[in-house]
Amino acid sequence: MGKKKRVKKEKIPIPPVPIKRSSPLGWIVLLGPLFIVSFTLLFGRSIPFLKEQAAVEAEDAAEMVCRAAEEDIRAGNYQSAYGRLMYALQIKPDYADAYINLGKIYYLSGDIPAAINWLQKAVSLDLPQKDLVFNNLGLLYAQQGEYQTALAMFERALATGLSLEQIYSNIGKVQLSLGNYDKAEEAFQAALDQRPTVRNLYLEMLRKTMIDYEGDEEHADVYRAAQEQIERGLTDQELAAYDDEIVARFGRSKQRQVELERSLAYARQMKRGEGRR
Repeated sequence: MGKKKRVKKEKIPIPPVPIKRSSPLGWIVLLGPLFIVSFTLLFGRSIPFLKEQAAVEAEDAAEMVCRAAEEDIRAGNYQSAYGRLMYALQIKPDYADAYINLGKIYYLSGDIPAAINWLQKAVSLDLPQKDLVFNNLGLLYAQQGEYQTALAMFERALATGLSLEQIYSNIGKVQLSLGNYDKAEEAFQAALDQRPTVRNLYLEMLRKTMIDYEGDEEHADVYRAAQEQIERGLTDQELAAYDDEIVARFGRSKQRQVELERSLAYARQMKRGEGRR
């Protein structure tokens, strides 16, 4: 018997699509930073002052490759995007955006298990928007009918204190699918309670500040200020300055509110119908 050909595990097949050619100028712009990264990664250990620079250059180069991959995804060039993202991970193996975009490619290709796999890798890293990744994982598990796992993902997303309206709404939809109308009612009501208001948005901004600066000794005062303001509470006077901006920005949120109110009414109707049986 001949030798078996080794297959790389990570290179899961992507549906064939045309690969968009990059211009010569694009390659020059791309390869410049990558040359610097290669040099610093090779010699950074032997030249101490290059070690930190190597990490910075790797981050910048991975970001540049990832942005090019996102352009490919928008154009439907999944093969090209996949290649770029895998290259970004060679440059910086812990680059979360690359994992997130790989998840997006597989979701758009209809391979939900593979999409979940990549998002799980992303959420294992230290990234500032874990709420969004956990929320997306919840949606993917729900799409597969794994409702309990979906609810667990949504609960983890809730723990960040961000995007609460959206996450509670998703919990309500899953509870409806499970026939838990009382829990669906609670979730939709919670979503309405967290709809965009000046107070809710300001609190979310403070929570995000705490997440971004947790453990950052250089900006410890920023972290403490946000923490103290949350513990102290917000006065109407402190929020008044944001009124005009919020009204302009979130005038369209009324549509989301109407949809949530309809979902809440449906959950209550189903709950009453179940009670009459």
